Amino acid sequence: MAGAGPFLLGAVLCLACVLLLMRLGTVARRRRHWPRAVATVRRLRERSDSDGTRTTVVYRFEDADGNRHLRTSLVLVRAPRPGSTMPVVYNPDEPSEHEIVSRAANIGTVLAAVATGAGGVGLFVVGITGGLG
Repeated sequence: MAGAGPFLLGAVLCLACVLLLMRLGTVARRRRHWPRAVATVRRLRERSDSDGTRTTVVYRFEDADGNRHLRTSLVLVRAPRPGSTMPVVYNPDEPSEHEIVSRAANIGTVLAAVATGAGGVGLFVVGITGGLG
């Protein structure tokens, strides 16, 4: 049963790929149906620890009723400049549920899903054929 390790790891990676694609689908549906708003970047916060430096963007947007919402989000791609604007979508029933509209983040999610899926399929096949034993 030498191939069990790669087989199981491959199955887990394939599942991770499916979950990433499901997440992307959920975000796409939200963006189609939730209202859009323009958020203004208030400031950036950087936090360093043993895992590296993380940048969080603090931004404010106004919903359709005129209520202002101050939110934060982890920056995964390129950090916007304070004072700049960016599009967001939000749940009209619960504006604390929101998404920054970012094409770069979507491309990153798709690439991560493809890489994860390809690695998963490769390990899955190696596990079935016993190729690493």
